[in-house]
Amino acid sequence: MPSALLLADINPRATIACLRSLSRHGVPVHCATSRPGSFVRYTRYRDSAPGVFYRTTDQATFCNSLIEIAETIGECILFPAGERILRWAVANKEMLAARGMRLPTVGIDVYERVSDKKSFVSLAATFGLCAPAEREGIPKSFDGKVVVKPRRGVWDRPDVLTNPVLVESAQALHALSQRNLDPISHFVQEYIEGPSYYYCALYDRGRKLLDFVQRTLVQQPDGRAVVKAFPAVLPGRVLESIDAMMRSLDFHGLMMAEVREAPGGRYYAIECNPRLWGPLQLALDNGADFPFGLWQLATGEEPLPRRPVSVPVGYIWRAGYLEGWILKRRTGVGFQKYPDPASRKVRFREVWLRADAFLYFCVELMGAVRSCLRRFVGDVRLRRSA
Repeated sequence: MPSALLLADINPRATIACLRSLSRHGVPVHCATSRPGSFVRYTRYRDSAPGVFYRTTDQATFCNSLIEIAETIGECILFPAGERILRWAVANKEMLAARGMRLPTVGIDVYERVSDKKSFVSLAATFGLCAPAEREGIPKSFDGKVVVKPRRGVWDRPDVLTNPVLVESAQALHALSQRNLDPISHFVQEYIEGPSYYYCALYDRGRKLLDFVQRTLVQQPDGRAVVKAFPAVLPGRVLESIDAMMRSLDFHGLMMAEVREAPGGRYYAIECNPRLWGPLQLALDNGADFPFGLWQLATGEEPLPRRPVSVPVGYIWRAGYLEGWILKRRTGVGFQKYPDPASRKVRFREVWLRADAFLYFCVELMGAVRSCLRRFVGDVRLRRSA
């Protein structure tokens, strides 16, 4: 049986969901990190981190470090995480497969077409989804909310964003202008005011095997991480449009497509991430076992269908609230909140406050509290000096 290899320090919330899923099904798991120590040592799964490391100096170094890991642990399935290094792995997936490391995803051409912000929005529009209106260049003065996005994934240039930036105040626009961004490498869209939905799915050469929809209730300022969400539904026409797009690409593996609902029931394509996503635990708690399904896909088995649950389970990340508060104090931008009465019938569970990760819950929460206190003390000193 091939083991699963997780790059554990890239996305801890997705990693803990994978550990819970795969261990429940008896799949051997190894966690690699880019440096000694990770959150895993504070969980029940600490034996999954036997001291294997990957290096991110450049593409060749990264791939060579993966080969060294495979030589140590044997045949394995690499789980897709980390946008920059995942692209490196996808570009070399055939070579890695020859060395005993399988990566269940598409080739680099399709991967970039889906993951690059500009190409995804253009592609989604051809399949019936709305695209946010574009603005002519980065604005010089603030006259309404916009989102500035990199056209393509670029990580080695300081004048190109690695993630979209929400500009919702003159202060935020001023901060963005200080970065001297290359205008050719970015595009600007109007901000769609409305709740965000994640359509999560697993495909086998365009055939959908498993899917799940979540609705965001609370998101960190500046469009950062989701801190509260619950299971939801999207109109069939929206799901059919995305599924048709994935069939046209012969898509293989995991993906999470974000859409926003504007007043009037119009749904706008925002972005697509063909890799593990932060609130993955929400899907697991509601019977959509994506990690094990991906492992089954990679090993030639038919993934299990979604398991029905008696009571819907919601997702909450408490330390994420504290991190968001720090971000709010630094940027002047507030949380994005879109309450829904339907969420009152949902039982919410903290992603970390569970028997297998209680110690890490305490460690992460205390770290976030310390950061908040440092920020608060710093603000008090600034006010007194003023």
